[in-house]
Amino acid sequence: MRRFLLFILLSATVYGQKVTRDVPYGAVSATRGPLTLDVYEPLEPSTTLRPLVIYVHGGGFSSGDKSQGQTKARPYTDAGFVFASVSYRLSGEAPFPAAPIDILTAVRYFRANASTWKIDPTRIGLYGTSAGATLAVFAAVASNTGKYDVGAWSDQSSKVGAAAGYFGPMDFVNVPLTSAEIAYLGGSPQEKPDVAREASPVFNVDAEDPPIILFHGDNDSVVPVEHSERMYQALQEVGVPSSFTKVRNAGHNFMPTPPGSTVVPSPQEIEQQTIDFFKKYLVEQVPDITPPRVTDVVVNGGREVLAGSTISITWTSTDNVGVASHEVWLSTDAGVNFEVIAKGLAGTIQSFSWSVPAQLQAQSAVIGVLARDIAGNRRLGVSPPFVIKPSSSSDSTPPKVANVKLSAERIIAGQSYTISWVSSDDVGVARHDILLSLDGGTNFDRSLASGLAGNINSFAWNVAENLTAESAVVAVQAIDSSGNKGIGTSAAFRIEAAQRDTNPPVVSAVSVANGASKVKRGATVSVRWQATDDRGVSSQRILLSLDGGTTFPVTIAEGLGGSISSFDWAVSTSLSKAKAAVVKVEAVDQAGNKGSSMSSAFRIK
Repeated sequence: MRRFLLFILLSATVYGQKVTRDVPYGAVSATRGPLTLDVYEPLEPSTTLRPLVIYVHGGGFSSGDKSQGQTKARPYTDAGFVFASVSYRLSGEAPFPAAPIDILTAVRYFRANASTWKIDPTRIGLYGTSAGATLAVFAAVASNTGKYDVGAWSDQSSKVGAAAGYFGPMDFVNVPLTSAEIAYLGGSPQEKPDVAREASPVFNVDAEDPPIILFHGDNDSVVPVEHSERMYQALQEVGVPSSFTKVRNAGHNFMPTPPGSTVVPSPQEIEQQTIDFFKKYLVEQVPDITPPRVTDVVVNGGREVLAGSTISITWTSTDNVGVASHEVWLSTDAGVNFEVIAKGLAGTIQSFSWSVPAQLQAQSAVIGVLARDIAGNRRLGVSPPFVIKPSSSSDSTPPKVANVKLSAERIIAGQSYTISWVSSDDVGVARHDILLSLDGGTNFDRSLASGLAGNINSFAWNVAENLTAESAVVAVQAIDSSGNKGIGTSAAFRIEAAQRDTNPPVVSAVSVANGASKVKRGATVSVRWQATDDRGVSSQRILLSLDGGTTFPVTIAEGLGGSISSFDWAVSTSLSKAKAAVVKVEAVDQAGNKGSSMSSAFRIK
């Protein structure tokens, strides 16, 4: 209560905003003062929770402070955002990754204290300029990994819904660096190549990152425009919603370069485009920032496991929308470092059969299970530590594999078939690998699957659309717990060229709230539908119309898996009222054919 009262005493009305300065959000050490931030709020009262944009100041990683945010805040508060400007540890105090850790701590602070600031904890974005752009974009692409979630508010997610970066360094490996950038890394790229790569936003991009918008002057002599060009290319290659504007006649800070020239687009237009970007992804769309939960990771071999044995790993994972996939990790140093031992496991799987390598030993091993949801949120759960002891087994008999067959005589690219086999071993088969040869069995240089459990005797093979062969052969390799291997092969077969798929998916039975005639803003309602395709639905998205189905300007969800047939829609409190709202579900197959269907009209109140 004392801290809250102090905030009120420090709040003041400045230029039409409520400003609260020097709010502590994190502690670094007992000898250093707390990290602080300033908060700018609209004066007008609101009946709904507001989105938040956190500003990260520039200064070459070595100077500057959060007061830079006071010249940035007003357009955002006028647009209905809460705006915050954060302090962070500069390079003279601590090099990378200290500053990104501080930024992500600020995100978690606001999520934990959302009710204090009357913000929506699911609608948080990051915005930075110059060095601040590096930190904002890095924090955005790293926010779903959990790797830099160090410090306070550890029970909260660091995931953000969108990020904006102006003229910031993005690649510390391939673009020449300034002395300030070297100080931020703690050494040159030649001295610390791994740090230079890890600190570069461009090398941390993956398809699960939030939308990002970039602006950079074409004549910037301080931070070359190549940084943002490389970052945009990386984002585009993995399909992250992103945009990049090369600002003409602009140097660093969008200063007219050459002097007297006209900057296009103007700084005011850039600012408005950025605000519109945040409105689109933080207001019109509701980002899923809730990571899965992973609990009860159990190694069923007990506190001592024999090398060369096969053990069962089990866990429990849940998510507010649904777990999409799992990975299983192994650490042999009590959880300090992990390596992946299984990946691509389905979201419905809650166990994995692990064949412990025969030569592996560890005094403090840990199993980690990483769960991902469809929005890219991740959470790792770990087992209690256990010991891996040397095996006394002298098993030298390899498994046997027979009757390797495909479910059809005619194999066509782009379609799915079942590979089946029979395997046995005097002790027990631990796992299977499936390989493919395209030259009649001379070379098996393509892996179709690896690490399949020992009790599995079939595999669904989705033949790649561009794959053809006159004499293909499938091999199934069985491995026992001692590492002995046995292999069996199929008869040779021909893979024919794919037949073009022109049939779109069929979407039907779209309903909202079980066909209710009205939906309240702020409520969560279920959208249900059915989608089928002759070759399989690849992805789906849900759109909203407020004019009876004429236009669909609002995206409710996108990137949904092809097997999903329902979605819990949190109806935004910022949506306009509508007398004839319609939901459309759009399904896409692997060939890009689209099919859609709409719900009955309903009212949004």
